Amino acid sequence: MIKTSFIVFVTGLACLVFSSSVSVAPPDPAGFSKLFVETIKKNNQDLYVKTFEMSDTDFDWLLKTCLANPYLSEEKKADFQQEFSDIAAIRSKMNTQLIENFTIIQQWIKDDTINISNIEFVDFYYDLEYNRRSPFYILDNADLFVKHGTKYYKINMDDVAFVNNQWKYGEIDGIQEVDKNLNYIYRYDDYVTDSVAEAVYDTTAAYAVDTAYAVEPAYEEDYYGYDQPVLTEKQSKKVAKIQKKIDALYEQQNKIYYPEQ
Repeated sequence: MIKTSFIVFVTGLACLVFSSSVSVAPPDPAGFSKLFVETIKKNNQDLYVKTFEMSDTDFDWLLKTCLANPYLSEEKKADFQQEFSDIAAIRSKMNTQLIENFTIIQQWIKDDTINISNIEFVDFYYDLEYNRRSPFYILDNADLFVKHGTKYYKINMDDVAFVNNQWKYGEIDGIQEVDKNLNYIYRYDDYVTDSVAEAVYDTTAAYAVDTAYAVEPAYEEDYYGYDQPVLTEKQSKKVAKIQKKIDALYEQQNKIYYPEQ
């Protein structure tokens, strides 16, 4: 999947915006989950992109918010304006990811013979984040559960941003069938092929991300005296997510080999 990562893009601008520039109360993520379900039920790519893309007004809100920050140096403000000098290119990358999201949904429809207009909202779990370097709330590690007929599914999403009082963007990491208790359905073949292969690939790739930001990685000694690369904030977040996947795979393995536990 193409990872443009809107969150990394904006945080890389060093826009240190004070909390009064956003909503006083945290937004309600349930609004996004319901909107997402109702939007994909229309099965229209143009509508999906239009609903979650960043508009000129949204980019203008970001720019004005950062430039109004009294704690941002003039140099940083100039950098910020330079980064936003080509909004069309930024929007193109973000919309490419939204189209990739829609492609994932279409593949799910094909593989599982889904009548998308008949899916039902079940539940929504997420991490709601607000970081100093991001002037908006973020939904991360989000799991949207839906029902189709007698089957349940989990749609994994990251980087859904609450910008200008609206939920925007978001990256779909995958769609998996779950049981009626919303637990992953363990299949040995899936574990041996897809899951393990993905975990190994992602783990290897984790140390290759951000090459545009770190030409020469720094190293530090770990507890045992071995040199380990010093990761950026983005890399550390990526590695943490991968470790979470690996831990889940070990849990799956234990349930396969020790079902009585």
